[in-house]
Amino acid sequence: MDFEKGQLVKSKAGRDKGEYFLIYDIVDDKNVLIVDGKIRRLEKPKLKKKIHLSKVNKKSNILDTIDKNDMQSQNKKIKREIDSLIQE
Repeated sequence: MDFEKGQLVKSKAGRDKGEYFLIYDIVDDKNVLIVDGKIRRLEKPKLKKKIHLSKVNKKSNILDTIDKNDMQSQNKKIKREIDSLIQE
């Protein structure tokens, strides 16, 4: 199961089951860091095992344009991007 940075994923297990996230970074062959802009913000991404995520065939390039100096507005952009990807 190949995951990519910016990939939209849905949680299959844990407290966040059923929630959508973007992959922020790939840690190793079993784990990724995910963000949603609400609970899991850019300042503190969640470490999640790949087996607990299901891929959604949508990808965003918004993480390539992140401005680390203005995290609050960047988190809002991520929230909006996830919402728009779900609506498509």
